[in-house]
Amino acid sequence: MGFVNSLSVFVLVYSNLKCRPSLPSECDLPLPLMPVLEDTALVEVTLLMERFIGPSPTEPGSCPATGKAARYHFAAGGRRVRARFALHACQALRVARSDAVRLAAATELLHNASLIHDDLHDQERVRRGHPTVWCTFGKDIAICAGDLLLSAAYGALAEFSVPSLLPSLLRRVHERTSDAIIGQSAELSSKDCVIADVVRYERIVAGKSGALLSLPMELAFIAASQPHGCDLCREAALAFGL
Repeated sequence: MGFVNSLSVFVLVYSNLKCRPSLPSECDLPLPLMPVLEDTALVEVTLLMERFIGPSPTEPGSCPATGKAARYHFAAGGRRVRARFALHACQALRVARSDAVRLAAATELLHNASLIHDDLHDQERVRRGHPTVWCTFGKDIAICAGDLLLSAAYGALAEFSVPSLLPSLLRRVHERTSDAIIGQSAELSSKDCVIADVVRYERIVAGKSGALLSLPMELAFIAASQPHGCDLCREAALAFGL
């Protein structure tokens, strides 16, 4: 499948997978989430993420430095693109709203874990107009905060309402997380040299960008018991990243 076709599939998935022949009731798919409903769902996603990050600094008792660092990172904002992908895809595939929120939270937690670690690897001092986590809390706490978000993603998934699908969901999360780690490692090893090998460049992009971009939609397909759509999501996200 060429770039244009792959990108079209990606857009179709994001736009609630309209007219995909493999979907039930293909001419009667729900419209994209209305802004108000989307905002409400994103609030639920944020609350779920915060629950797994740990207690708020304003709550009685001590708040670990890792939790403070994670909350500091999220307070800087962000578009929650992966959460939106998960919510829209789940709506199109008629996945229960509560499960859609869990999948959206899991993918956002993984993505933000990668951002905290990336900033440390790249020695980036500013993200979203604010000092990065490692600059504010130190390198050791930044590593722990990223690890906390990574672990929290599995906590969010653990509450999925269909236990029989959990093995497939967890396996896919591991696979894409592994892809992202491999992509990051490949980029780090190429920092001091020009990447002239197109295949190597594509491998880096597939891990760094494509893996966690396709994951929310892949999880939606798995949650809807339609895993056959995952390959299209992966291919389209790779093309989009390139």
